Amino acid sequence: MAKGSKKTSLKAALASQQSRLKKKQDAAHAAQHADRMKASAQAKTKGKAPMRPTIPFSATDNILLIGEGNFSYARAMALHPPQALEFLPASNITATAYDTEEECYAKYPEAREIVSELRSKGVEVLFRVDATKLEKCHALKGRTFDRIVWNFPHAGKGITDQDRNILSNQVLILGFLRSVAPFLATGPVPVVHKARKRKRDPDDDGSDDEAVENDDADHVDTSRKGRGTILITLRNVPPYTLWDLPKLAKSPPPPTSAGQPSNPKYTLLRSENVHMVKERLVKEERIAHGSSVCKVDMCCMASFLGALHEGQLTIDHDTLGYLHTPSGCSQHSVTGIFTFDHCVLLTRVMAKATSAAALQPPAHSNEIKVSFPQDHVMLLTFNRPKSLNAVTPTMTDDIKAVLDWFDDEPSLWIVIITGEGRAFCAGADLIEWNKRQAGGGAEEDQKRIIRDLDGFASISRRYTSSKPIIAAVNGGAYGGGVEIILNCDLVIASEDAMLALPEVKRGVVAVQGGMPRLSRIAGHQLASEMLLLGRPITAKDAATRFGFVNKVVPKTEVLSTALAWAAEIAQNSPDAVQSTKRALLLATRNGSVEDAVVAHVNSKESKRAFTSENIQEGLRAFTEKRKPAWKNPAKL
Repeated sequence: MAKGSKKTSLKAALASQQSRLKKKQDAAHAAQHADRMKASAQAKTKGKAPMRPTIPFSATDNILLIGEGNFSYARAMALHPPQALEFLPASNITATAYDTEEECYAKYPEAREIVSELRSKGVEVLFRVDATKLEKCHALKGRTFDRIVWNFPHAGKGITDQDRNILSNQVLILGFLRSVAPFLATGPVPVVHKARKRKRDPDDDGSDDEAVENDDADHVDTSRKGRGTILITLRNVPPYTLWDLPKLAKSPPPPTSAGQPSNPKYTLLRSENVHMVKERLVKEERIAHGSSVCKVDMCCMASFLGALHEGQLTIDHDTLGYLHTPSGCSQHSVTGIFTFDHCVLLTRVMAKATSAAALQPPAHSNEIKVSFPQDHVMLLTFNRPKSLNAVTPTMTDDIKAVLDWFDDEPSLWIVIITGEGRAFCAGADLIEWNKRQAGGGAEEDQKRIIRDLDGFASISRRYTSSKPIIAAVNGGAYGGGVEIILNCDLVIASEDAMLALPEVKRGVVAVQGGMPRLSRIAGHQLASEMLLLGRPITAKDAATRFGFVNKVVPKTEVLSTALAWAAEIAQNSPDAVQSTKRALLLATRNGSVEDAVVAHVNSKESKRAFTSENIQEGLRAFTEKRKPAWKNPAKL
């Protein structure tokens, strides 16, 4: 009888403990729900829309994705990016999964097609990567990343004991935070608005900033440099809230045994309840389950792209970029919504961020646009789409000023030239040219051609620049537009682009460098075909027959391909790249190989390459089996 009573007592105690734990979880959940409703009510009272936090990514980031399942998040980021990541090269993304490749495809049959698509676009996909032992992954050795993302980390199912479940997941996250620290690189840092900092309660750990009145959205300050950032997303309900993720990051426990390195501490950039996480349920046959089910196709970073009002999903253009639409489904095929996930941004504690002066190109008209889509790269866009980007004298002066500045700016290594709208460049503005001719300006036009040593649009005969020029030919190019292309080092063209040198049809001559360049590249007969007939050729013919286009891609991939090539060039020593381009230019000007070699060896670029810090860094990095850290070249 005593034995039976003891059994009953143990069972009752266990039931009582479970009941207390459930009440605690329910109370925590209810409190969180009340906080959310209060914040929502305050926002409505003040007539404010919910806060729209800034996406913690930029188009220049190298991104590591941890713990992918079927790689749908990687697909959303790489293939359907929002406007903020429009210029992010797919090659900047590395996506990893804990499972082996075979296990992944067995669990998620759709993953095979997704992985194939990602790899074809340049995304690096790695399998069997343990988040707590990243240093064991050979493919990651020596590499660093600006953003490292882990969506919904968990230690696995099947742990019924809640305390042990919490402990197991805390151990998992601590292991990740310890392992990931060396992989964080220097990059732009998200900045919390000053108003938010002032109004935050001293005891607040930042877990819910949405209740702050007069809150201003955070932003990413690209002029400041800090350590790379970790982004972790979790459901904002028990038991996940009991893991104390912010506390683990900010105040990790000491090592469990003597001799172990201490756990790294992280600065909490932002920890908030995001009311805007979106998941879309699409009815779809899942072969693995053998029945029709609702498939969740989601990207949790969509939480930063829209708003959720009274259970109604608000979709805008950028949001659709992250909410991947499966083939055959319209943008309205939304049948369910899950909300209230928790997002934590962490950065490793380092020395104070250093400031870098923002790049300031010369003032110019709105006939061109200048931007800096990624490190060391300038994007120059012809911006007269209604005139098919035909070039005016004002436009030429603007381009010359910007390119001269670019050549003199050490931190810029590559320039990409493209056009706004459906054309790359239609050559000279013939309507304006006709007006000048009618006004007696023929002699001045001829003098201008001779005077402007850099050629048409200050590009077609630009010889002094030793920095690579990439043409992203987004559409048709005619006359001077083709002469520009012929003087670029690399040419990516849209598959629908038509190219022509039709000057003879208008009584004009292609005197801006196009004739001798085309003759040297394509040969006399093919050059004659283009120049004497004046008829257009396709981008494919320009690549296969005439040889002055490197790659033909779909129109939507022209700029992203050019950016990917620029990023690949930027991985090389800028001193060596510029010296190499100088050698190529000298080869076209000298009659013999020997003359070209001697001229190159004696050039300023060659002398700098052989005496710079970068040659020492390259050799040292090779010996140490690591990625070199290049410095900006010294001014010549």
